[in-house]
Amino acid sequence: MRLPRTAAILVLLALWAALAAWQYHEYRHEADTARATLRRQADAVQNALVGGIRSHRRLGPFFEEQILRVLEDPSERARLAKAGRARVLSHHTWPSAMHRLDHSIERCISAFEVKEKSRVLREGHVTS
Repeated sequence: MRLPRTAAILVLLALWAALAAWQYHEYRHEADTARATLRRQADAVQNALVGGIRSHRRLGPFFEEQILRVLEDPSERARLAKAGRARVLSHHTWPSAMHRLDHSIERCISAFEVKEKSRVLREGHVTS
């Protein structure tokens, strides 16, 4: 009686080992497939980023041509200098900075007043 029981246990162990080997093989296959997919996706993202950087307007031959054109053309240099000075004077002076600051402060005060009015209405009482 001992022999059939031992044989059955050995058969079950062999089946369990075969199942474990098959599962491990499938796991390795799925892991390799996932790695290959991830590698392809990473390569696609990298190529897109590198292509975007290479085609940026400030890189490559277009930018170099524009810089050389400005350096060689006195009238273009004068035009850009005049436009740059006008930009600085219109956007980076004390009056314009104070105007932007005043506008920001007014928006903050208005937002606070709206919040305070809604709080008072919610609470149902008015404070003087």
